[in-house]
Amino acid sequence: MKCKISAPSQNAAMSLQLDNVANWVVKLKQLQCLRLKSFDESGQPWDLQLQSLIEHVKLSNIYLVGKLKNQHLVSELPKSLIELTLSASGLVEDPMQALYKLPNLKIIRLLSKSFIGKKMLCSFGGFPKLEILKLWELELLEEWNVEEGALPSLKDLEIRSCRNLKMLPHGLQHVGTLRELKLTKLPMVSSRIKDNLGGECDKIAHIRHVWKED
Repeated sequence: MKCKISAPSQNAAMSLQLDNVANWVVKLKQLQCLRLKSFDESGQPWDLQLQSLIEHVKLSNIYLVGKLKNQHLVSELPKSLIELTLSASGLVEDPMQALYKLPNLKIIRLLSKSFIGKKMLCSFGGFPKLEILKLWELELLEEWNVEEGALPSLKDLEIRSCRNLKMLPHGLQHVGTLRELKLTKLPMVSSRIKDNLGGECDKIAHIRHVWKED
């Protein structure tokens, strides 16, 4: 199901529209793919209201653009989920701590302003099937930790325009499946790689293809 929401000029009408969409989605128990985009009159991402999706047991693909009014939604996703894309979600809490338990996730894209916190952690044993991870324009992200034993199936990692990220996770060197790494506009990370500070080059020495762009 695809739906684009445009915020009306009246707040009451806007809230009603958001509630109607949320109630509509709840009833679609056979839903397999959900794509929702919410924008205001100037074309900027707007509020997006959704209730728990944990009972949508056939749902495999979710693509959401808009600020999530229900910040707990990432903890209320079905185990059937394979692909997740979030943009402008405004999540304050680390989404990885909720998503790592989903057993079938293969693709995660956390795009511009989906997460507005400073620290992110991928825990031991998490994301058993995740193959593709993209982190784009998470401008406030400073620290990303990957514990040994996390991301055991990761093949493709792209980090773009996370300008405040201080360094790459030490745990990347233990992700033996990783074959492609793309690093774009990461000033502090690029500087550390150039000077090999803290063994930054050692973290990615095993990766077959590494692209860097300042």
